Amino acid sequence: MKQQLLTGDNIDGIGWLLSDILSTIGFDVKRCSNSFAALEEECIRNSFDGLVFFIMAETDELYSFVSRTSAESPDMKLFVLSYVKSYPMRRRLEMLGVADFFLMPESLNRISRYIYTAMLTNHDRPLAEEIISYLENKGIKINTGFFYMYTAMRMCILRQELLDDMTAGFYPMLAELMGTTPTGAEQVLRRFGKRMQNEGIVFGDKGGKSMTANKYMISSAIDEFMSKYYHYE
Repeated sequence: MKQQLLTGDNIDGIGWLLSDILSTIGFDVKRCSNSFAALEEECIRNSFDGLVFFIMAETDELYSFVSRTSAESPDMKLFVLSYVKSYPMRRRLEMLGVADFFLMPESLNRISRYIYTAMLTNHDRPLAEEIISYLENKGIKINTGFFYMYTAMRMCILRQELLDDMTAGFYPMLAELMGTTPTGAEQVLRRFGKRMQNEGIVFGDKGGKSMTANKYMISSAIDEFMSKYYHYE
């Protein structure tokens, strides 16, 4: 079951853009006004796994909202996107229960990366962080294709037999996790492989035409990953 996020918006529509990115990487996202009253009302009516909202000023209302929300929904993770640069404010919000604090302007793709890993369980997070770091260290930009490749690698590291059954096993599972169709998942990975080839990024010792074949691209990336992060082997 997909994790559910509630996202607020700000005056420039950045919250809507962020919610679109979070949707493409596998979250079930509901959008609403960024006012504390609207966010609190949604949290009372529905159960969310995470809340993402913007702050434009440091106010008593902000601290009261975070304190009440943390107390009423202790299992929901709070993420703040702040246009206020204040370390004391950040520390106070974290003490009240905020899971992560992003100082704006920040790349929405990078924000989604940290929200994604923060929403994982303690059991799942170490492997996820290592795979994401592996892809980042190869110079791959964080976008939709990045998260599809990460998810594909993680799936096949945990269940190696999936690569032996791409049509009936691998693509349906990836599609379910990413909220798309098996054909859509295949096409995203294929476009990702072509972009890697155009940018000269090679996984392991399999470059050239094999980069456009999803199975070889993924298996090669896993082989290279395992050689550097052998702890998970």
